[in-house]
Amino acid sequence: MRQPFLKSFALAGGTNLALHFGHRLSVDLDLFTDQSFSEQDVFKELLVDFPTTIKTDEAKNTLSLFIEGIKVDLLAHRYPLLSSFTQEAGVRFWSIEDIIAMKLGAVSGRGAKKDFWDIAKLLDHYSLSQMLQFFAAKYANSDPGYVVRSLTYFEDAELQIDPIALNGITWPEVKDCVLRAVKELV
Repeated sequence: MRQPFLKSFALAGGTNLALHFGHRLSVDLDLFTDQSFSEQDVFKELLVDFPTTIKTDEAKNTLSLFIEGIKVDLLAHRYPLLSSFTQEAGVRFWSIEDIIAMKLGAVSGRGAKKDFWDIAKLLDHYSLSQMLQFFAAKYANSDPGYVVRSLTYFEDAELQIDPIALNGITWPEVKDCVLRAVKELV
C-alpha cells in the first residue's frame, strides 16, 4: 500500500475485521477507495511490482486480481465515509463503523456465511441498533428493514463452508447470536 497509485485505497471487508478482532481467518484482500480510479492504470502499476498478477475481472472502478496467489479486489465505494481511515504498520484501514455498514449491506445482498460470522463478532462490541444506524448513515436510500429480514435468512449460507474460526464459535452459535440480536431489536 506504499505505492503512490494505491494511496487512496484502504483495507476493508473481512480481512480488516479479522485483523482487528482475530475471530476468523480471511484469505482475500478488499481494498476500497472513496474515489474513482483507472482500472487499467492500477493494473499496469501493479504489474511493475507483481509481474505474475492475474486479472480475473474488470469493470468501471472495479478490479479483481490474484497477486501471488491471493485474491485481491480493488473497488471504488462511493458512499459517505462514517469515519476517516486509520493507519497501522503502513496499512490503511476503513473504520469499523464503515465496515459494519458494508457488512450489513453484504448480508442483505449475498448472505455469505463469513459475513454472518463477522456480524456475530461485531455484536460483541455493538448493538444491532447501533449497527443499523451506521448502515442508515452510509446508505441513506436503503431499507434497514430489509437488512433485518436478511439477518434471519440463512438458507444460502447453509450451503457454504464454515470459515476457520479462531475464537471457537460454531455456525449454530453464530446463527443464535444474530437471531437473538434481531429478536431484541424487534
